[in-house]
Amino acid sequence: MPEASVIGNPYTTKMTLDFADAPQQETFVVFGPTTIAAKATVHLEWFPGYQSLYPYFDPAPTYSVRDDTLRFAGTYTLAGAHMDFSFTSQVSATDKTPFTFTSSPDGQRVLFAQVGHEVHGIYLR
Repeated sequence: MPEASVIGNPYTTKMTLDFADAPQQETFVVFGPTTIAAKATVHLEWFPGYQSLYPYFDPAPTYSVRDDTLRFAGTYTLAGAHMDFSFTSQVSATDKTPFTFTSSPDGQRVLFAQVGHEVHGIYLR
């Protein structure tokens, strides 16, 4: 995913991810014998803090995690999120008609989201 697809950082009021027409493969059946070219488009917004999760106005706490054995560290803040997603294949499973799945913006419920910075591997010091 290109770095330019993400706008913002975990300490702003909103972060976005826009990724359009990413090449995919549709098999219609898991590990199926046929693969068809397809495309996926994702628009995702994160809203750091409680204000997007609950009717609170206090800032969400930021927490840090570090594991020297696994060479991993990160700092994260709870967030709310909203996602729009579409997937289009060139043909459907039954005929030559293009197939498109599009998420509905109504009724989305986010159970968990967070934003943060992390480092791993040789960058962990």
